[in-house]
Amino acid sequence: MKIGFAGRWSSLEKNAWSGTYFYAYQAIKKNFDVQYFHYKWPWYIREQLIFHKQFQKLHNRKVAVEFLQGYARWFSKQLEKELRIMKPDIYLYRGHRS
Repeated sequence: MKIGFAGRWSSLEKNAWSGTYFYAYQAIKKNFDVQYFHYKWPWYIREQLIFHKQFQKLHNRKVAVEFLQGYARWFSKQLEKELRIMKPDIYLYRGHRS
């Protein structure tokens, strides 16, 4: 059984999101064939995030990065392309709520 594993943070780094991604990935990898999906953000997505953070400070609001349309659209397109090619039996996305 092939399992697709994706998330916003790297599952290969212990320090990413307090190790949650790393330890979940390692546990699944012990028993199953895991296909790892992770994408580095392009410069324009990083710029949008910086602008978003400044906007939050100005207006004293907090909105999770996952709800940014540019981020979601970009990540979804990358993942969709790879899922068509790799076709895992099960797909896990390590999301979180802010």
